[in-house]
Amino acid sequence: MLCSAYLLLLDTRLRAIYRNNLPFGGRSVILCGDFLQLKVTSGIALCKMFYMDTRSSAQLSARALFRKFQTYFLTQQHRAASCPIQQANLESCRVLPAARPSGDSWSALEKQTFRPVTQQVVKSVTTELDIDTVKQDPGWLDDMTILVTSNFDKAVLTGCTARLYAKRHRQLLFRWKRELKQDVSPELERMVYDKDANPELFAYFVAGHLAKY
Repeated sequence: MLCSAYLLLLDTRLRAIYRNNLPFGGRSVILCGDFLQLKVTSGIALCKMFYMDTRSSAQLSARALFRKFQTYFLTQQHRAASCPIQQANLESCRVLPAARPSGDSWSALEKQTFRPVTQQVVKSVTTELDIDTVKQDPGWLDDMTILVTSNFDKAVLTGCTARLYAKRHRQLLFRWKRELKQDVSPELERMVYDKDANPELFAYFVAGHLAKY
């Protein structure tokens, strides 16, 4: 998700480089993404700023810039195009109504017109990944893309997946310490290099794997 302040910074920079009397310097800008899946790490999200009450000149300027964009919905699935479950879930979401049902539940007429999201659809996209599933298909760790919210989470996950991959394929696991940005005493260095407290200070490599951790 994009912070609204970055949209204003982008406009300022492009105006300084190209034409200062046109939004984004007269250049074409593409914002790609769903804008709701991940929270912004700081500031106010664009989608939230679009509807919130504010007197901030910066937020009002970012809102005006965001309103200049046209929305184009992607209708073709590339990453999981061959997965029937994924295609069924997408189709269920694309036929949702623009308004809520008139009462506490869907009437017979409303059910004929619209198809609400069922518990089956909800369960299929919120299923928790457990250890048995990973054992049956190691590709969940080796090949899938994992989204994290911090470098700490990334370091913990990559350390675990590297060790599991090396063990499963009987490969050597290389681990080394990342260089500190400043000199510290030997005593403090021993305390800092703790793989449980500071996993992001370690890097891994497994022979035969596609990437270095």
